[in-house]
Amino acid sequence: MQRDAEPPTTPAPETPPDLRLPPELRLRSSDRIREVLNRGQRAAGERVLLIGLPNELGHARLACVCGRRFDKRAVVRNRWRRRIREVFRVRRAELEGSDPGWDWVAVALKREGALAFARLAKDFLGAAVRARRAKPGPPPGRARR
Repeated sequence: MQRDAEPPTTPAPETPPDLRLPPELRLRSSDRIREVLNRGQRAAGERVLLIGLPNELGHARLACVCGRRFDKRAVVRNRWRRRIREVFRVRRAELEGSDPGWDWVAVALKREGALAFARLAKDFLGAAVRARRAKPGPPPGRARR
C-alpha cells in the first residue's frame, strides 16, 4: 500500500529565550569587586547586604558573594546566587531607575528559614534604594584590605 500524500511534518520547536544573566551585566573583576567592597555605599536587607558604587558604563553590573559561613552546603549557596541573579535580571529596570550606572555586590546574610522570591526581590530593591542614599566607605570600625 503506497501513500500519495506526504505525512504532515511537525514544525521545529521554538528555542526558548536565553534567560541567563548576560556577561556584560556580571561584575567579574576581583579588583573592581574589592573596590566596591572597600568604597561602596552599603545597606542591609533581611537576607542580603547590598554594596554599590557608581560606574562609568551606563548600566548596572552584579557580583554575588556567598561564603561557607552562609551555609556549608554548596547547593544552598548556589541556589542563593541563582535567585539573586534572577532578581537582578528580572527587576533591573526598577533597580537602575534614573541612575543606571552602578556596580553592585550582593553579600548573603545568614538567616533561618526560606524566603519567597517576591519577598527576596523586595528586600533586594529596598536595599539598593537605601544603599544609594548611604555614605560611601566601609562600616565603622571595619577596614578592608
